[in-house]
Amino acid sequence: LLYQLLQGQLEELRKQAIVLQSRFIEVESTKIAVGDIKKLKDTNELLIPIGSGVYATGKALKGNMLVDVGAGILLTKSPEEAEKILESKSGEIDSLNTKLQEEMIGVIARLNELGVELQKAIQEMQK
Repeated sequence: LLYQLLQGQLEELRKQAIVLQSRFIEVESTKIAVGDIKKLKDTNELLIPIGSGVYATGKALKGNMLVDVGAGILLTKSPEEAEKILESKSGEIDSLNTKLQEEMIGVIARLNELGVELQKAIQEMQK
């Protein structure tokens, strides 16, 4: 029973790792996009994704951006400030990922220990 619980926990940790990886890729892609927008001229047109393959067109304007700082709160920030916020988010995700990996290693180690104990118990029963 404990073995199955640990297997379930490991599966949940793996799912969380996939979500974190996806979030990390999103943040890194956003950092690149912010850098690219900083290089645009005011006359450049952009395609703005709305969702489900639908885009709006717009002009690239130099200046501030709206940044989600958490809980759906948007604040006006310069591109440089936005990059710093994204860098901070990237670091937080990396830290969470490290903790998650350590937890996964602990669960795997415990599963291995239980596997050895189960093998011994099976061998004893067969004698």
